Amino acid sequence: MIAFWTFLFYLSTAFFVFSLLYLIYEKFKNKDGFKGVIFFVSSFILVSFSENRICNSIIDELTSDIRTNRLILEKNNFITKNDLLTLKHSSQRHNYSEKKYGVKVLPSKEDLFLKKDFVNNKYWLYYTKYSFSRKIAVGYIELK
Repeated sequence: MIAFWTFLFYLSTAFFVFSLLYLIYEKFKNKDGFKGVIFFVSSFILVSFSENRICNSIIDELTSDIRTNRLILEKNNFITKNDLLTLKHSSQRHNYSEKKYGVKVLPSKEDLFLKKDFVNNKYWLYYTKYSFSRKIAVGYIELK
């Protein structure tokens, strides 16, 4: 399901860019911009929806795999299994520092990267298993 949402996200992003270019083209040609605005708004809604679904799907997969012990965190002093089970999705603005904390997930040897938000002490999570979640934070956890 994650592959479907990722495909839909990239397709809708391309549609978003082309609709923006079409909207600019309509403005230069002094045409009625109604069709361009409809394309632009619908593609924006589709991008937002698919990004939300990807992040929620990755969070659901990660938490269910950790609950059933298919994924095990490598020994570390930073994050525990219970901390990861409180992972939440949010689309709010990230104000994180460049310092990264990494934790290896066994047996797949994938990495979980956490970047601390210097405004509200949340840690934004990046999961290297999927290309989408390497660039965009899928969620956050609040450590005590």
